[in-house]
Amino acid sequence: MYNQEDKDYEEYLHLYVNKRGCEGDQIPPTLFHYTNLDVLALILKNKTLRLSRLDVLDDMEEEQCRSISEINVYTYVSCWTNDAEESIPLWDRYTIIGKDRQTGIRIEMPSLPFAQRDVPKFFQGNYSNDTGKWTMEENIDMFNMGKYIKFDPINLQQTLYKICYTDNPYCLKPEVSWKFDNGINNIDPYIQGIFKRTVWSYQKEYRYVIHLIGGKDFSPNKYYDLDLTDEALQQIKIVTSPYFSDDNKILLDNLLNEYGIENAPQQSSLYNLIR
Repeated sequence: MYNQEDKDYEEYLHLYVNKRGCEGDQIPPTLFHYTNLDVLALILKNKTLRLSRLDVLDDMEEEQCRSISEINVYTYVSCWTNDAEESIPLWDRYTIIGKDRQTGIRIEMPSLPFAQRDVPKFFQGNYSNDTGKWTMEENIDMFNMGKYIKFDPINLQQTLYKICYTDNPYCLKPEVSWKFDNGINNIDPYIQGIFKRTVWSYQKEYRYVIHLIGGKDFSPNKYYDLDLTDEALQQIKIVTSPYFSDDNKILLDNLLNEYGIENAPQQSSLYNLIR
């Protein structure tokens, strides 16, 4: 009998086969990121966007998979939304530091902001369920350097994914290890970081996703920074939170002037409307 479990698995396989980043008219012209004044200062100073490891995100389900528990530490994401209308839940969840609600901002930036760079090329590697370790060819210079040995994708303009909201258990806890007929296990972490439970759908999330597979001396940091183009930085637009203080407005103006950002910050449309 064709039961719900079969339907869930069939849906998962369809999504797995068709997984890919946003392309063409699927890409919004700009995206929005809710954060705080300190993070904006670091973005402008370092000209980078910081991606976080899956296992440090607020959605704890994102670090789960069916075969290899530690594979989540090699997937990094930065979370944005395409919703131009201000979101009270996003203001309250992602812009407050401790009890301080007065430094929150929303950044608007072009959706393809990354500077291209030379990156290591892929080479074959396998994972053993028996030993719980990677087996790699060691005749690659990058491996012997002890750096990351796989970077996905090579084209940094193909990192953008629209989150798929689902309650399908196979999507929320995906299979990342596939065994071939010859007995070799293939690792495919690229199904991670693109599904979330439907209770999160209010976020209307897009995210940048990259995967790093470690060399013999590679210990994954909790964060990974990608370079931003000067053009993307100059197009940044800021909306201050409904709770933003006058003192922080002065700091924000000085910060934008220091880095030559010409777009004047806008006050939240919810200012003086919520407590």
